[in-house]
Amino acid sequence: MVPGGAFSSDDHSRHPCRKAFYLPVRVAAKLVKHRMYTALKRNGLLSSVDAAAWSQDWNVNAQPAGSGERSIRYLASYVFRTAISDSRIVAIEDNHILFCYTDSATGAEKLLRLQAFEFIRRFLQHVLPSGFMKIRYYGFLHPSSSIPVALAILLLEARAGIPSRRRTKRLSPVSNQNRRCCICDGAISYLFISPPGHAGIPPSGFT
Repeated sequence: MVPGGAFSSDDHSRHPCRKAFYLPVRVAAKLVKHRMYTALKRNGLLSSVDAAAWSQDWNVNAQPAGSGERSIRYLASYVFRTAISDSRIVAIEDNHILFCYTDSATGAEKLLRLQAFEFIRRFLQHVLPSGFMKIRYYGFLHPSSSIPVALAILLLEARAGIPSRRRTKRLSPVSNQNRRCCICDGAISYLFISPPGHAGIPPSGFT
């Protein structure tokens, strides 16, 4: 996961990437080519590839994914779930597994019966080999980023004008009972959250 932008180390302002640029495709293509060559050579498989392939320029498929929502939904099913949930397994009998699945063409739910070893074989295709990671994080998503993820979320929410649920909870009337102003010692009352760009304008329905 590579964010489409970065935060300034000076004032934490966000600098998004250009719409026509996300990753240096030519540099990425050279890295993919080099790593493929190195891996094949290390495992004694270099001779199985036509030598002409290494004299040509390679390309990688890097393209915009819209808002990224569909990509996130697709990745989430692999990162946070197993290949198949227990609820989809209907029956296990006579050395066979009966389970339900959704037909990608029609969207209809169907049943499939597989021999146990075939079911296990298909399941293991979704298990990564030792040493592999399901997903890697870069930029402010990386654990060693100088800007904590919690702060990045608050900055992004502020930029988009989205009231933070954390701030909403912290500024609720319950959490502000018996709070006093440090200047006039007057009582502090929670009214509403005004996101950036809407200062002083109460939300609809507020009286």
